[in-house]
Amino acid sequence: MNFIQFNPLQETNPGAWLFIFEQMLNTARIPDAASTKQLEKAAAAGQKLILTPTEDASFIRDSLSTSPSPVVRSFWRVENLVRIPYQLN
Repeated sequence: MNFIQFNPLQETNPGAWLFIFEQMLNTARIPDAASTKQLEKAAAAGQKLILTPTEDASFIRDSLSTSPSPVVRSFWRVENLVRIPYQLN
């Protein structure tokens, strides 16, 4: 989590930082029925799946909610309000 929260990219290259942060957020999201079906279909087709929902999602969510970074906490508050499901990229 420190890699994201205190990464100098947040200041030097915000677009790159945001991309990495978004990928990490996505792995901490809970897949809805449609996302689960997509994952199952992709796996059955033999697609290589990376950055899928992780078993560490609750740890990630807890860490984000207590982050010392106001930027990270702000993004996490939006995630909790909107409840975006996992998205297969």
